[in-house]
Parts: sequence; C-alpha cells; structure tokens
Amino acid sequence: MGGKGIKDWNKSEDLPLFKICSGLNRLGISLKKLILQLALFSLVSLQLSVFAGDPDTLLIAPVTITNPRVTFYSEDTKCVSIDSLELARNFTMNLGEFLAQHSTLSVSSYGGFNSLTSISFRGTGSNHTLVTWHGFPVNSLTTGGVDLSLIPVGIFDKISLVYGASGSLYGSSSIGGSIMLENRTDWTNRLSGGLSAGMGSFGYRRYGLECAVGNDWIQYSISGFFNRSDDDFWFTDTQKSGNPKVQLDHNKLVSYSVLQDLQVKLPGNNTLGLGIWYLEKEKEIPEIMGSYGVSNQVQKDSLLKGYIQWSKRTARSNLIIKSAYLMDFLRYTDKLDAEDENYIIDSKIESHRLLNDVNLKVYLNHFVSFDIGGTFSYLTVHTSNYRSDQGEMQGDIFGGIKAQLGNWVTNLTLRKVFTPYKDPGLLYSAGIKVSSHSNRITGRMNLSNKFRTPGFNEKYWQPGGNRDLKPEKGWGLNLGAEWLTWKSDDGTGNLRIDADAYTSHINNWIQWAPSEVNGIWSPVNYKKVWTRGVETSLILDKNWGELSCRFTAGYACTRSTTEDSSDGLSQNGNQLKYVPVHAVNGSLKVQFRGVYFVLSNQFTGARYTTGENDPLEKINPYNLNNLLLGMHFGPKDNVTLQARITNVFNINYQVIRSYPMPGRGFYVNVVVGLKQDKRLK
Repeated sequence: MGGKGIKDWNKSEDLPLFKICSGLNRLGISLKKLILQLALFSLVSLQLSVFAGDPDTLLIAPVTITNPRVTFYSEDTKCVSIDSLELARNFTMNLGEFLAQHSTLSVSSYGGFNSLTSISFRGTGSNHTLVTWHGFPVNSLTTGGVDLSLIPVGIFDKISLVYGASGSLYGSSSIGGSIMLENRTDWTNRLSGGLSAGMGSFGYRRYGLECAVGNDWIQYSISGFFNRSDDDFWFTDTQKSGNPKVQLDHNKLVSYSVLQDLQVKLPGNNTLGLGIWYLEKEKEIPEIMGSYGVSNQVQKDSLLKGYIQWSKRTARSNLIIKSAYLMDFLRYTDKLDAEDENYIIDSKIESHRLLNDVNLKVYLNHFVSFDIGGTFSYLTVHTSNYRSDQGEMQGDIFGGIKAQLGNWVTNLTLRKVFTPYKDPGLLYSAGIKVSSHSNRITGRMNLSNKFRTPGFNEKYWQPGGNRDLKPEKGWGLNLGAEWLTWKSDDGTGNLRIDADAYTSHINNWIQWAPSEVNGIWSPVNYKKVWTRGVETSLILDKNWGELSCRFTAGYACTRSTTEDSSDGLSQNGNQLKYVPVHAVNGSLKVQFRGVYFVLSNQFTGARYTTGENDPLEKINPYNLNNLLLGMHFGPKDNVTLQARITNVFNINYQVIRSYPMPGRGFYVNVVVGLKQDKRLK
C-alpha cells in the first residue's frame, strides 16, 4: 500500500490541488481571479468593520510596524526561521551544507560542500532563489544564482526561509523562494565574545573569533573565521572499469571572512546602522569521475558588501532609508601544466552594485496599516567575456496594506518595476491568514505572481548572449495550515504539524541550448514549467526536568514538469533535471544539563540528469546520517566541546552526476566563550 501511494503521487493529476484547479476550470472560473476577489473582499470587509465600530471597545493587539517589510506581510506565506540554537551548534558549516542537513530543499553540490553549491525551492531553478542580506539581494549579477559555499552560517544569528516568495515583496529572482540573512542587535549586551578552533578529516582546519560590546545606545560586533581543507577524500569511481577506489586530488580550499556591524540609537527615536562583510575564497577544481587527466583549474572569489541604514520611529509610523554597495570578483584560471607560468584560461568577472531603498510604514489604528516605498539600483559588470563593460539602472515603486481584525489577517501588496529591459508588468500578492479562537489551528492562503529578469551572462556573454530574452514570469498559489495538536497541561511538551500544498506556473523559462545554425550555445526562452507538490513538517518537544528532547521530521513531494518546450522534443510531462520527487529529513535532539546529542537523517530520491528522463542517466537515491555530540563545561559553562561524524555509514553517492561526494568524516571543535552581563561603567 505504501509503495502504491508514493507511486500515485508522481502523477500530477492525482494531486488534490490539481483536482481543485480542474474543477474550477470546468465551471468556467479562473482560480487566480477567484483568489484575488476573495482577498479583496476580505480586506474591504475588515476595513468596513473597523471603521464602522468603535475601535476602543475591541481588544485587538496592535500590528507591529517596526518589522522589515517582508516580515510585516509574511503571515500568509510559509516562512521558516532557523532556530538560533541550531545555528550556534552548526557554526562551522556553510549555508549549503547546513540546509542540506536541516531542510527538504534541493541542495546541489559539485563534489563536496566546499565546492560550488546551489539551492532550489519547490522544483524551480537555482537562479529562482533570492538570497538577501539585511534586505539587499546578493545573487550574482552574472549567473543570477548564489554559491552557498561562500556563505558561512557562523557569522549570522538569524536565517529565514520563505517558500514561494512573491515578486511584489521580494522583486526579481524569488520565483521559488527566498533566504534572508540577518544579524539582530542585543541591546542588553555589554561584553561577549568567543574563540573557536576545529580540526578533522580530509585536512580540515578552522579558527574563529567573535566579539560584541556596547551599552544602551551603541552596539558593535565583529566575527570572522579562517578555514582550510584538502578535501582529498577517497571514493568509488563508478565511471572507470572495475569501479576502483580513487583519492580525489587538486581539491584544496582556503577561505576567510569578516563581518562587522554597528548600531547606534540617536535622539528622537532615530537609529543608525552600518555593516561590512568581506570574504576571500580560493578553491582548486578537481577532475570529474572517469577522468584520467590531472586538473590545474583554480577559482578565486572575493566579495565586499556594506550597508548603511537610518530609521525613524514614531507612535504611528516607521521610516527606513538604506543604501548598500556590493562588489563581487571571480577569477577562474587553468593551465596545461602546474609548472607553467602562462594560463590557457584566465577569466575575470567583476561586478558592482549600488542599491538604495526607502520604505514608510504607517499605522492608521490598531487594525489597518499600509506602506509605500521604492528602490533604485545601478549595476555594472566588467569582464572580457562581454563585448564591452555593461551597466544598467533599475527602479521600482511598491506599496501594501494590512488589515487585522480578531483572528483574521489580510495582506495585499503591489510592485511596479522600471527597467530599460523588458517590462514584467504589475506584480501583486494577496493573502489571508485565519486562526482559531484558541490559536491552535491556523490556516493561510496566498496568491501572487513573480518574475526573473535575465542575468548579465544570459544577455551579454560572447559568444551566445541573447538580448532579446523575455523575463521569466509566472504565478503561484499556496494553501497551508499549522496545527498545535498536543500541549501538555504543565507546559513541558507540545506537538506541532505544518502542511502546505502549492502550484505554480512559469512561462518563458530560460535555458541554454545549442544553435541549429552554428552550434553555439545560447540562452533562449525555452519552455513552460509547472511545479506543484506538498510539504509537511512535524516538531515534537518534551522536557523532563533537566532532560529535554526534540524530534523533527519533514517531507516534500515535488512534481516539476515541462509543459511546453520550444524545440518540439517529447519532454512534455517530464520531470526537470536534478529535481527529486521525494525528499525526507528528520532529527532527534536530546540534552541533559550541559551534554547534548543530535542525530540527523536526510533522504533524497532519485533524480533525472536529462530532460528526456532517460532512466539509464538517472542518479540513484541516497540516505545520509550525521551525528553530533557536545558538552558545555568550565566556569558558567563557557567552554563547548563538539565531536561530529558526517555520513556515518560511509555512503558512496553523487548529488551532481560525475561529481563524487565525501564519505565518512570526523571533526572536533572547541569554543571558549566570554559573557559579561554587568553593565560597563
């Protein structure tokens, strides 16, 4: 029965959301128009109820307007904030490795998580995930994606995942979802910090430093790390005769990163914030499986990002004006021989961004709030891979309104983009959140459209760039619910279940394809894609005095298929490349006093590597287990010792075809912390 159930989910027509859509179509009802009308009706009804009565007689909590805009309108979407304790326990990881172990998202790594690592939400492409730092997009201007191996988890204290993020809130590139990186200010801190050191398998070494100091009016923090690894693991080369054991060569990594943040409270409810993030990474690129050659490829990445933000808060409004400068530099080199002084390839790409954002939120009363704002950006790329340096100016205006009455919340947001390129049209998002009177059951619904403008490489790369590309555009519907199924009378335990069903249609999907005339690869608006599926998660917490336990589980069923392709090939209905239909993750965490134990499991289903879904080119599913042991000791438990085992059962697997992944690894980390709670005089 279980196998048959899983098999049935692979058929798009068996998804409940598909049946709902088909039924409405037969009745002649447009699903998008229906949801928009329901949202607008609810919004108007709530406002009429508010203004028709006496608000002073209603015991309604005021809407918090000091949150960032994307958080302010987030009730109707699925948003998961990573537990700060999880970030602290996994501070040595980069973002790609962390999300691979702690989510059902599709994380793709080209041979170990120190190599190029990308991510995709809900069956979309890697350039359909928007990553922001304090609200500014950090996606590559050239490729449109983000290399998650460049983002260390340990320098951030808040990471949020937004599933199905709307274009009206996040702008371009959020077709699948968004990842938000932030650092929160602890105004109660006076002096804190720590030193860390780690070592482990495959020549791994890591050293870190963090420090924060401040008072009621000013807070300054700095964190940084140095990381090196040989990554010379052994693997079974299944693409060579006899499947020999081979040690990966030419795969060393050296990287370091520094993040600084300054927050100042000024008179009159004014706040000034500044931040700088700098990173350097040098990574050798090995040969792929089946190769008998020797690689001399090296990639160097550098990034410098800084922002400044001023905010003004009043009793009924919050004004934020901020600017950022982002610089990214990549150099890729290759030689015929390691001893050669000259390169056969020496490619350099340098991009600069100046981003500006203004946003005013106004709180009309306890029930209705709205915001207006806009952005302006100047973007440039310098590289010999284009005919000339390229620059673009972009801007947009946006606004939204929130109405809250009792257990109902309705959001409506709009955005208009101004660009010298193709106009994506008006962007919208409409959603509703409803909670039961006991707040144990919550339902949410959101309908939005989204888009992605082509990246600089897609437009200007030579040869092959295509300036006639259309923006990728689509719409999506999400239905979700959260249920507090059990809560103990003494408050020592609870069980929460979250479930979502979604559907999304994407037109003008861009894909690189060889020209029929000259064979040169060029990006084209290749096809239409339909993504749909379900996601569920479970969190069980239980405490027995000083013993605490947490069990988590997540499952994602994703169908992402080609509905129409421009080349006329028989790919309609086929699953997109490297999108698993089934993904499962789970963890068990136990802590007693200062000792903790974490066992995690990650299952990724089979993935096709060709658009034709050739079964002979399919990558097998894999199941990974990881173990973490830790303890706090010393004065005030300020010393932490961790031991970690990755890939416990030494599974031989691939995430991207022909790129081996490391086997079992052992790692030890020690952290010595400093915390001074007394106010400095």
